[in-house]
Amino acid sequence: MRMVLSAVERRELARTVSLAVTVAPSGLRLTASFDRADDKDVDGTDEGFDVPSMRAAFAEAGGTLNVTTCAGGATVNGTIPATNLRRRAR
Repeated sequence: MRMVLSAVERRELARTVSLAVTVAPSGLRLTASFDRADDKDVDGTDEGFDVPSMRAAFAEAGGTLNVTTCAGGATVNGTIPATNLRRRAR
């Protein structure tokens, strides 16, 4: 979560950011949506929006991260299964 917000804040990418973190019996889900302040498309390769590093962090925790882009914004969805959360908490 911190990586997503840091990338958005560091480069002043967004006018608005929506963030939801849910912990359920199935695991953790992170959803962050934002619009680009400059109305450019987000493709995950622009400087400051480091998708490979975010994916690696989720993968290290046994989860996945996906980015869905649209004209002028993006949504980042990350999940970590509950079994991996319990294992990391020990």
